[in-house]
This record gives sequence, structure tokens and C-alpha cells, in this order.
Amino acid sequence: MISYAQNLEDVVLNRVFQNKPGGFYIDVGAHDPVELSVTKHFHDLGWTGINIEPLPAGFEKFQVERPNDINLNLAVGSRHDFGTLYELEGYPELSTMNGQDAESLAASLGVGIKPRAVEIRTLAEICRQYCNSFVDFIKIDVEGFERQVIEGADWTRFRPTLVVIEAVRPMMAVVTDWDHADQAAAWQEWEPLLTHAGYSPVYFDGLNRYYLRQEDLHLSNRYSTPISVIQDHFSLYQDHKTLHLLQQQMEVGQKERRSLLDRLDALQEDRRRMSEEASQQRSELSEQIEALRQSLAGQESRIRALTDERAQLLARIQHLVRQYRRVSEEASQQRSELDDQRARLQAARAEFAHRDRDLREICTRAIDTCRHLCTLLPQPLHQLHQQFKSWRILATVLQEPESRRWIRGNDAAVHRRTLLGARLAADLAALEAPMSSLADQVRAGGEITEFLHGSLRELTGLPCAEQAQEQDGAGLTQVRSDSPRPQAATFRSTGYNILWDHGTADRQSLSVAANPLVTVITVVLNAAPLVEQTIRSILSQSYQPIEYLIIDGGSTDGTIEVVKRFQDRVGLLLSEPDNGIYDAMNKGIDLAHGRWTIFLNAGDRFHDAETLTTVMAHVRDHHDLVYGDTYLLKQDGSLLLEKCWKMEDMWKYNPFYHQSVLCKTDLLKQHKFSTHYKIVADAEFIYKQYLAGRQFLRLEVPVSICLDGGLSKREEILLWIERWKMALDLREKPEAEIHRFYHEIISKKLAPSSKNEPPQRMTAPAAIHLPSVPPANPAGPATIDSPEGSPPPIKWMRLNSMDLDHYGERPIFIVGSPRSGTTLMRSIIDAHPAIFCPPLETFLFTSMRPTFLGHIWDYQFSNSLFSRSDYLQWLRDFVLSLFANHGMLCGKRRFAEKTPSHVHVMDLIREAFPDAQFIHMIRNGYEVCRSIKEMPWGHKDIGRSADQWLKSIEVARKFGAELGPLNYIEIRMEDLLADPEGRLRGLCTFLDEPFHPVLL
Repeated sequence: MISYAQNLEDVVLNRVFQNKPGGFYIDVGAHDPVELSVTKHFHDLGWTGINIEPLPAGFEKFQVERPNDINLNLAVGSRHDFGTLYELEGYPELSTMNGQDAESLAASLGVGIKPRAVEIRTLAEICRQYCNSFVDFIKIDVEGFERQVIEGADWTRFRPTLVVIEAVRPMMAVVTDWDHADQAAAWQEWEPLLTHAGYSPVYFDGLNRYYLRQEDLHLSNRYSTPISVIQDHFSLYQDHKTLHLLQQQMEVGQKERRSLLDRLDALQEDRRRMSEEASQQRSELSEQIEALRQSLAGQESRIRALTDERAQLLARIQHLVRQYRRVSEEASQQRSELDDQRARLQAARAEFAHRDRDLREICTRAIDTCRHLCTLLPQPLHQLHQQFKSWRILATVLQEPESRRWIRGNDAAVHRRTLLGARLAADLAALEAPMSSLADQVRAGGEITEFLHGSLRELTGLPCAEQAQEQDGAGLTQVRSDSPRPQAATFRSTGYNILWDHGTADRQSLSVAANPLVTVITVVLNAAPLVEQTIRSILSQSYQPIEYLIIDGGSTDGTIEVVKRFQDRVGLLLSEPDNGIYDAMNKGIDLAHGRWTIFLNAGDRFHDAETLTTVMAHVRDHHDLVYGDTYLLKQDGSLLLEKCWKMEDMWKYNPFYHQSVLCKTDLLKQHKFSTHYKIVADAEFIYKQYLAGRQFLRLEVPVSICLDGGLSKREEILLWIERWKMALDLREKPEAEIHRFYHEIISKKLAPSSKNEPPQRMTAPAAIHLPSVPPANPAGPATIDSPEGSPPPIKWMRLNSMDLDHYGERPIFIVGSPRSGTTLMRSIIDAHPAIFCPPLETFLFTSMRPTFLGHIWDYQFSNSLFSRSDYLQWLRDFVLSLFANHGMLCGKRRFAEKTPSHVHVMDLIREAFPDAQFIHMIRNGYEVCRSIKEMPWGHKDIGRSADQWLKSIEVARKFGAELGPLNYIEIRMEDLLADPEGRLRGLCTFLDEPFHPVLL
């Protein structure tokens, strides 16, 4: 056998067990599954057992090497507890639970101690839990903790045949002083416990004591002779290990020897090859040396030739130096003559500048006089022209064959046509005199203007301002902001409270510089912390010339004092109360002289110092408005890039911020911003210019950085209402967001059929076309020409507030679950001669539900300038304006609307229309869910559809109970199909309308 144990303990144990093929052991302090292991020999014979090792490293080895054994990572003691295990670094086999022994061992070995917290259990507990068979032997090696282990064992219930215990004190197993050998003995402390339990000592190997239980004392004669190699036939594991290592080393040595021999052969081969290469290189070097000798002889002859050439060049250089000195003297004389000529030229330029300044002042006064004459005209020419054009279009429409056929079929239309014809004739006659008088005045003004321009050309010999700009600035000097400003007189008669004005004539003179004059206007009110950064951003622009105007609304927080620090560089400061931001912006427009104008209000700034230079490099004369990207400055200091959209997508998105829009000043002076809006006047201005066919230039470059969180962010509900109002006011784009749902259907219904039949009755609203200037008679119809490729224009009736209120009496709303028959009911209701119902769902109130019914409402009105009733009135007017005109054109006096999801906002509808009537359609739930599943937009989950169907019924019935039978009715789809006439007669009774057979 092979002995793995430290002191042949496995050989001693084998005398009793005689290589028994199976058994069970308990190893307390197992240390390692191979090295110094007492149980390794028996494990190889097929034994199993319990290995107790408190150190994690040793425990992991047992987990790998002996997976079939019971491996415990804990310590054994006299009771179940937690204690400290003292691990000696480098000597894990000497780890102990005794602190004093650990300190003495560490001191003698010169190593450190690593304490570990371990669980302590008794041997009796472990045996009761894991011992299912007889225990053949127990080995205890705990370095001075033997007594506690023995005390924790149940020797009456679990009696192993043999107990092996390390019986000498730690580090005293080797006796060097035989006179005091008894000091190493440690068994006197715990041996009485074993003898009392019925165990007798039978052998001592110098390190361990072996105890047989009383029942097996007949085996003690096997220890009558000491252990010997001859009798016990064993070999040491360490010898086997050493022999194995020597064999491995010998194999490695043989491999290295073979490798060295191979390397020696390779080196000899390299030596032979290198010798041959050296011989070849020597012959090649000899040839190269001979070639170099011949080349050296040639180089020496070339050097002699170059030396002769150098001498010739030096002689030529000396000749050139003498010639240069003579030319320098002549040039010096010419420079002095040139300086005299330059002085004379400067004097001539100064004289010309003085003359030019006087002439420009004369021209400025003349131009102001012309402008003043234009203001005295009775009415602007373009307004009368638009009004005249509107009446001409209306007269043409009324004379078309299709219009006459449609009018003949409608008595009310015949009557209106008669009245309109008479009124049209009178209005046209009344317009002839103002038109002719105005034309005479305009011709006179044109003659005056032409006379002034001719005088300017005659006096100065220069083209007028417009011609000068077309010549790309040839012959003109660029005027910079740091050039001296002449103290010119101011010719305004505006009545504004202007704190300072550095000269109107000076700014007007900038308009004929190399670049167009750009007016930058800053509107400010009590924004002292923000206005300075805006001013610095504008004054730092590299583009010139710039006219900078600041319009203050009467600030009281020190804003004026901040602006005064830049008084010498700000062209004009106006400070007085105003009627809102757009009123202040209009004041700035009145005072502007630049060809282009941009608004940067307090807190806003240009993207960088080259912004205007970059933008104006792309601007041409035919452009009317230029816009680009905008950075929004968030409250946390971060920047969000808002890309500008194409104007073609203006109905879907807001394509611009006014801080990034440059507009021609003449266009702003002609139209200005509407003060009826508080938020969207700038958007309305841009949309009007787009609809009027102005030329837009879109630049995908950042223009401005503006603050996020303005009035449009704080007043979201007002923003939505004003957008609706603006969309209704514009009504000139077929793709307008509010009316785009119905445009295609209306176009088909109004188009004449191939049999020249009159158009079908219109049943839904369409995109409306209005002239830019409304007719004098607000009740008359009007149309304008449709854009190329768009459907025929729709006739529109302008209604006053009384018409809207009358038309809004008792509106009808069809609600219910999707696929419950609401579409069928819409068709039936629309067929009634007195009720108009559009063919598509609007979702008007559903989209407003989060705002009017959610927590956003409370937040909005805690900071809003308007009350809930104001918003509800605007919502009511919007809905009526959407339906009333189309319904009245069809000759119907009531309107209905079908959106199934409005079942969840019946309370909001009732609040806007207190007398509204609701038709609740109900269909069998199974049929509804099956139908929804088959729809492309439907849920595939039947349960979800069923929950929505049930919820819609519960919500409608709950609110219907509050409405009462006069305003709420339920109609089952199955009952309607079974008895159509009976159910429809009941519906007409509910609606207080007469039954008509066309409903069937």
C-alpha cells in the first residue's frame, strides 16, 4: 500500500481493517484530500465518510476531489457556537482554535496570524445528521482543541471501532531533549474522557494515540509489534511523489537535449551558409570598390567645372547688386512723388464726402416729404384693389353655368342671388370714383418720386439706392458702426417717447452702403438681468451696417440703466407703456429704416458673431422672408436644436421661431402684427405671407438662441385656442389642419357628373377659400381661384355671432363603442332634411379631454389670464364655425357629429353645449369584439375589446342617468335592424323632428 499520512497513521489503521473494500470514516481536521491525508488510502479502497475542514481553501479541495463524501466547512467543539480560527500564514495545517497556542507557534515560525470567524458544531450533532451507517474510525487532529471535540461526541450512540487522536502539543512532536520528553504529552488532559466512554489505548506512534472500544479489544494483539516495511508492505507517498517528479524532470531533460542537438545542427548549417554568403559578398565588395574609384575620378573633374561656374556667377551677382542700387534710388524718388499725389487725392475725397453728405440730407428730406404725402391718401391702393378684385370674382362665380343651375334648385339661394346682384351693382358703382381719384394721386406721387431720383442722379452723378444695390456695391465705401455719426435732424412725427435717437439721416444713409441695412429690434419689459447679453450679442456681429432699436414697455427694474451703458452704440431707445409684445414690435417696425428686420427680444441672442454675415450672404433681392434653425436654452442650461421645417409642412409643424426670421421691412410696415392675438401673431403673419405667395428662403443653419419657457409654454390652453382661431381665420389652404379631413369627400360631391347634373348636396365641411380682404357685405358668398391641381373652390357663407348661436341649439352627438353601428346612425341622421352630419370622425372633444378634465386644467388655470368659461366659449365657437357654414349651405338648421370615443367625454360636451342630445348606440358585445378583431386597427385580444365595450356602456349609462330622457337615448343595433321604421320614429320623437321616409 501507499501511505499518504504524515506519520503512517493509515498504515497503523490498516492493521485493523486489512484493506477492507468498504467502510465509513470521520476526519476531524482533514486539511487536504491527498497531502498528509489519513483517509486517502481508504477512500481509494471505496470508503466514504465525513471530512471536516474549517479553512475555505482545504474545504474547496475536498469538494473537488471527493464529491461523494460529506464535506463540512466548520469547526468541531463541545457545543454549537461561533468562534475564531487562527490561521498561520504559510502553515494551514497548524491552524488552531486556541489563541495562545497560535501566538506561540507564529512567534516560533516567524509568520503572521489571520483570524477567521467559523461555525462550531458538536460531533454528536454531525453524527446524528449525516451518519446513516456504522463508523469504522474517527481521526481527530485539531492542534490543542482535542478535549472540546471529545466532549461534544455521543460515545454511547456512535461508537467507532478505532479512534485516532494527535496526542502531543503543537510543534513539540519532535523531541530534542529526551530528559524532558514527557512535556510534549498532551493526552493526560482528555484521555480519561475516552477511557470513561469505554475506549482503551492500544498504540502510540510518537505523535498519535490509538484507542479501541472495549467490544473490540481482541484486536489489540495486532499492535503487539511496531510498524515495519517488511510486515506491513507499504511505501511512502512522498517517495512516489518524488520519483514521479524525477521522472518528469528526466523527460524534460531528454526533450531539452534533443532540442539542443537540433539547434546545434541548425547552427552548423547556418555557419556553412553564412561562410558561403561572406565569400560572395567579398567578391561583390571588390567590384563596388573599383566602381567607386572610377566614380570618384569623375566627381573630381565635375568639381573643377563647378568651381569655374561659381566664379562666373559671383561676377554676375556683383553686376546685379550695382544695378539694384541704381533702381532703388529711382524708386525712392517715385515714392515721394506718389505721396504727394495721395495727399492731393485725400483732400479731393474729403471735399467729395462733404458734398455727398449735403446731397443725401437734401434727398432724405425729400423722401420723408413723399412718405408724408402718401399717408394723406384716403385709403391704401392695395386694399381697394383687393376689395375690387373680390367683387369681380364673386360676379364671375355667380355667372357660371354650374352656379346658376345650383341656384335655380335652391329658393333661398335665388333670393340671396337677387339681393347680392343689386348690392354688387351699387358697391361697384360706389368704388369707381375712389379708384379713379386714387389712381390720379398715385400717378402724381410716382411723378414726384421719379423727379427726386432724377435730381439725385443729376447732382451726384451716382445711381439711386436701389440701383446701387444691384451693382453689388461698386464704387461705394462700406459704412461701419465705429465711423463718426453726423448729428442729423430727426424728421419723425410719431408721438413716441424716444429717450435718444442718434440720427435718422445717418441710418438712412446706411441703406446705400455695400451691404443692405439690417434693423435689429429688441422688445423688453423689466428684464434687467437678460437684456445685456442680448445687446452684446447684437453689437458683436461682424456684419455691417446694422441699425439697432430697443423698444421698452416702461420698465421699472433698472432695464433702462443697463441699456444706457451702451447708449453710444444703440441707435434708438423708446420707453413707454404698450398694449403687449406685438404692439411694441409694431412700434419698432414704425421706427425701422433697414431693408431687412429681425426681432431679438430680451434674453435672446444670435448664434455667434458671424450669424448675420452668414445669413445675408445667401439673401437675394427676390426673397421676402429668410428663416433658419433655432437653439432653445433650457432652464438647466442645456441647448436643444429646433430644426426649421419647410413651409410646405407649415400646417403640420411650427416651421420657425420669429427670433430666426428676417423679413423685408416694407412687408412688415405694410401688414404688421395683429394685436388681437397674445401668442400666435408672429405665426399668423408668416402664414399670411406664405398664402400670399411671398418668396421664402430656408437656411439650415442656426440663427438664434432663445429662452425656453415663454408665454406659449405657460399658457398652453390659450396657445391651442389661438391656433384654432388662426386656422379658422386663414382658411385659404386646402390642407389646413382643421379642414383637411373633409376636403377629398367634399371635392368629389361638388364635382359635376358626366351627365351635366347639378352637384350633389354637400354633407360635410371642406377647405374654405376666402379673399385676403373680406367683402363689404359680410353675409354674401365669395370665392377665389383655386391653386393649380386643387379641387374646385367651395362657396363659403360668412356668419355672424347670432347665426352661430342659433345654429348651435340642441346639437346631436352619436357615441358608443367602435363597431356598434354609429356609422350607420350617422348616415341615417345626415339623410334627414333638417340635420347635417359630416361623414368622418373629428375627435375634437377627445383630444381636449386631458386638458379640460385632467390635472393639467388645474395647473393651467392657476397661472392663466382667462377663466374656464372663456376657454369653453372659445371651444363652442370653434365647433360651431366648423359645422355651421357647411350645414347652412346645405339648407339644414341643426348639426350632428359622430365620434364613438366621445362617449368618454360626454360631460365636457354637455359643459360646452348644455342642451346637447346624445344618441348612444349599443350592439351585441360578441359581434362588437369579433368585428373589432377583423379591423386593421383593432385589438387582437378579445378580452381587451370586451372590457372597452363594457366600459363604454357603463360610462354612457351613468352620465345618461344624469341627463334624463330628453337629452339621452339608447338604440340597440339589433332592434334597429328588426324594426327600422319603429325605432326611427321613436328617434325623431326624441330629437323633436318630424319623421321623413328618406331615413329608411
